[in-house]
Amino acid sequence: MNVPFCLGPGLEMNVKVFALVRSTKKGAVVKLDERNNQEVKPRTTYICEDTGTILMPTDIQSSYQFGGERVVFEKSEVEAMKHFADPGFALMGFKPKSFLKRYFYVKPAHFIYPDESVSGCVNGLFLAVGWTVGAIDVSVGMVGVCMFMDSNCCRCFLVCW
Repeated sequence: MNVPFCLGPGLEMNVKVFALVRSTKKGAVVKLDERNNQEVKPRTTYICEDTGTILMPTDIQSSYQFGGERVVFEKSEVEAMKHFADPGFALMGFKPKSFLKRYFYVKPAHFIYPDESVSGCVNGLFLAVGWTVGAIDVSVGMVGVCMFMDSNCCRCFLVCW
């Protein structure tokens, strides 16, 4: 996966992410029609309780009870609220190594390396940042903390470098 790595305002490089070990998951269930053995396509229809008419997607709104009032949101507004940031890494700062606890581990390790195909001279910048983090790590015992958004822009992870 190719994602940008933002080190600060105006300083960004592209990196590739890979995992040596990945857990396998059971495949999705495919439902078949018993009469002709064709795949069944699910379809949801919403019906108005008052009139009994079929509701179109434009007729359905999301709302939230706030301060005694119902606040109504359009579908586009709900989608905009779900978009937290663009995919990629963003360096947030540094924390002491004692900040890391064993129970923080939730996923197998992923590794990053510079992507020279998008922009040249990324390798030198990547090494310089790595040496800087290494120097901070040796002298003070610090780790870099980054925010990682995967490609679907729905989940945000804090990762350490």
